[in-house]
Amino acid sequence: MDSLFCVVDIEATNTSPNYIIEIALLVYKKDNQELKLIDEFSSFIQPPLMPSSEILNLTGIIKEDLVNAPQFYEVAEKINWMTKNSTLIAHNVEFDYDILKSHFEKLGISFQRKTFCTLKKYQELFPSLPKHDLNSLAQWFSIQLDFQHRALDDAKACAELFKRFFDQERLRQQPSPLHSLEQLFPKASLLQLLRNTHPYNLIFYYQNEQLIFIDYTISFSENIHLKLKNFPKSLAKKITQISLLPCFDPIETFLRYESFYKEHKPLLNKTEREQKWVLNFNPKKDHSLSVRKLSKSHMYILQIFDSKTSALSKKKKILSSKEVQKYIYRDPLETKEKPCLNKQLIPETSYLHKDFILEFKDSCSSRIYIFRSHKLRYFKHVNAQGDSKTQKINESFWLKHKLIHFLNSQKSAKVKLYNIKQLKKKHGQQPRKFHTSQSPS
Repeated sequence: MDSLFCVVDIEATNTSPNYIIEIALLVYKKDNQELKLIDEFSSFIQPPLMPSSEILNLTGIIKEDLVNAPQFYEVAEKINWMTKNSTLIAHNVEFDYDILKSHFEKLGISFQRKTFCTLKKYQELFPSLPKHDLNSLAQWFSIQLDFQHRALDDAKACAELFKRFFDQERLRQQPSPLHSLEQLFPKASLLQLLRNTHPYNLIFYYQNEQLIFIDYTISFSENIHLKLKNFPKSLAKKITQISLLPCFDPIETFLRYESFYKEHKPLLNKTEREQKWVLNFNPKKDHSLSVRKLSKSHMYILQIFDSKTSALSKKKKILSSKEVQKYIYRDPLETKEKPCLNKQLIPETSYLHKDFILEFKDSCSSRIYIFRSHKLRYFKHVNAQGDSKTQKINESFWLKHKLIHFLNSQKSAKVKLYNIKQLKKKHGQQPRKFHTSQSPS
């Protein structure tokens, strides 16, 4: 085997001809049966034509990144030098290799390298896995992949796959992850389930046709197989059926989850809620802070805990903070008055805007969620023909808690899942009223 390996990942315009918009290279050297990273390079590349909005949304790259980036000819010498005498490695290496050869040919340079494809190799090694794309393999083999479709993150994940192949003896001893799951759920059929590529899903677990648990995924990082892997082993052997309900967006996922929970009260979900504790915040009653069971919580949820001890510990930490100021805290379980929650924590129980909309779009339709006076009030669906239907939503404290945490998680996301628009009410004007039907289920 060669001693130098260069892992490459390219993000491109997906046009004809195809232009590079981002590239990452990781150079490894074989040293005493180990691979050591000796060089690294990543850069945006300014293409002759700007990529489509779909590509920008997929990668999280913005036009400003590309406008200020070097053109390919400015980094070509470095790429040529870093890959020289190396085996070029990529996930679906033909894609990256063909683009590089095309770009070098335009500069009059012949670019010839040995190649190794991690996609083909893992298809050979683990043919029973339902999917072999980079994100799925990263999930199966517990490899970190923070931002899919970004060159450096993808290259690092691909490098980890290659390292595991490089240590072939360890890889031979590793059982197929699918086999491990099939042993965990011996009575349930999993193959079709794990072929699902949708990020937003409800997962239904049945025992002898009785629904006993509902779970959900709201992102690609919450891969379904990880949800199955973390299911309690003692209960998994009793599961006879697992089914999925794909959803359009994270908010619909939360709404449907809550609707199914209220309708069916699955045993494991009910038990889970009875065992969870929450830190409640009541801005209407002296800004009080209290610890309650999740099943008995009827106030704003600041945080959810697995035990009462953890909730009380968090409460004590907040109340002992130097920032705690003028409010008086009154816990219904205690008789003494104590300092209350600081104003700075109030945003954790409310939305950033009072009146705003969130819009999730695809090629066929859009789903609009309308927030009024710090509450999710309406849902509006608009199909491809422009026909629309508006429904009223009753926002629970659990739903508000989940939505706030989801929106906060999106602040630093490179790829935005939705469009947000703040609604402004003119002075003296009544808020717009919406013709509504029943809440979505």
